[in-house]
Amino acid sequence: SEADLIDWIAAETGDLDRVIFDRPAGSYENFGSTLNVCVAIPDVSSLIGARNLKINFETIDDTPRTLCVLNRFDAGNSLHQEIRAWYQQNFSEVVTVSESPLVSEALAEGATVVDWAPDATVSADFVAAFNAVRLLLTVEERVAVAICR
Repeated sequence: SEADLIDWIAAETGDLDRVIFDRPAGSYENFGSTLNVCVAIPDVSSLIGARNLKINFETIDDTPRTLCVLNRFDAGNSLHQEIRAWYQQNFSEVVTVSESPLVSEALAEGATVVDWAPDATVSADFVAAFNAVRLLLTVEERVAVAICR
């Protein structure tokens, strides 16, 4: 259950106030995953990598659920808008995280941007990305991910 997952994380992390789950670059090639999170900056080179990822997914029978996060997104940039449109046409879930100097400021202070500037648009973007992942995983999958460390 979700409560079991929270208890397990609390027991494993002790006094830590932040836990980050990360996978090495290229680990999307492990198609046994139940959910893949693709994080990219909306530029041409990232778009090429995403096209290759989509081609790889098309070669397997059971395509994993994929969430694409476009980081450092500028809604006023027409190239960023075009790249977002391509991601939305090719992947079922796409969220954007706005470009903001608040992220660097928060890092410099040893905080997350959500703690540093909770009312900022970029904080809402990170919360939306978290919620997208949470909604894509079932409770059982959340527990399985936590156990397979």
